[in-house]
Amino acid sequence: MKQIGLIGVGNMGEALLSGLLNRGDIAKSEVIIHSKTVANQERTAQKYGVETCANNKDLARQAKIIILAIKP
Repeated sequence: MKQIGLIGVGNMGEALLSGLLNRGDIAKSEVIIHSKTVANQERTAQKYGVETCANNKDLARQAKIIILAIKP
């Protein structure tokens, strides 16, 4: 089970992810991400070395903490 699941990796989601990883608060291996924009999801996963998930439901099953970084 991953520690953190991040739904949405646009500007806000990527900033949160970057901050968590750069501060050393959590390891890359403990993060899973999902975005409705597949290209954005893959770009972010490669840039930060984190795992991706096929959909939000699977992400919710795999993460202890879920961060919603989406537009209302």
